[in-house]
Amino acid sequence: MKTYSIFSRSFLSAVIVSALLFISCNKNDDDINVDSAGLMAVNLVPGTTVSFASSGNSISPALPFNSYTGGYVPLLPGLKSIEAYTTNGLAANNSLNFESGKYYSLFLVDTGSALQQVIVEDNFDSLSTTTQSFVRYINAIPGTATPPSITIAVNGTNVVNESAMFATVSDFTAIDAGAVTVTVSNGSDINVSRTITVESLKVYTLLISGIVGGTGDDAIQIKFIVNGTVDATGGRLAGSTVTTSN
Repeated sequence: MKTYSIFSRSFLSAVIVSALLFISCNKNDDDINVDSAGLMAVNLVPGTTVSFASSGNSISPALPFNSYTGGYVPLLPGLKSIEAYTTNGLAANNSLNFESGKYYSLFLVDTGSALQQVIVEDNFDSLSTTTQSFVRYINAIPGTATPPSITIAVNGTNVVNESAMFATVSDFTAIDAGAVTVTVSNGSDINVSRTITVESLKVYTLLISGIVGGTGDDAIQIKFIVNGTVDATGGRLAGSTVTTSN
């Protein structure tokens, strides 16, 4: 996908340096500690490339649709403005008080009239298991007259089966490791399904995105991020990745 810079040459140089620092800071999860917060940003706007910043300081390179920061970016705690920039300039911003030792996810979605940042706290401290996995979803499909139903089934049994309004981010649900089938349907123009394999102790976010009637990269699809790994006492230990739907 071809992308265009929205920055001046001098500012672009600063962004490149920031990106290098960003990559260096995300080599392992030990960078998120009691003295910092962590923010993962995901671009769920079809056909749009986005860069994210914190109070004017770049925290990501340009991210095409269904891309993300590659992990949790460490931020100093306190009240900060989080901005999303497209080729047309500032597209969305929110202010949030980030707390030390906590993790947050930002999902950029398109309401049809404007871009919106959905920011949630990822409460890993509440997740404790010795064998299970955890999964949640975000519905980023805009402009649906009928909200789709999200079904998550393990071994033929539904562990999640609920209607999801646009921009809904569900809570994490504990599931058994193994094959998990995810279905998104509204009984008419939305009907997609995917089976993934989840591993014990890992935490997943399902990205349900695309446009009704869209084709190619813009088609409705199910992808996922591995947010990290928990242990018996809770916490986030490992890196994350996005997997495409085939």
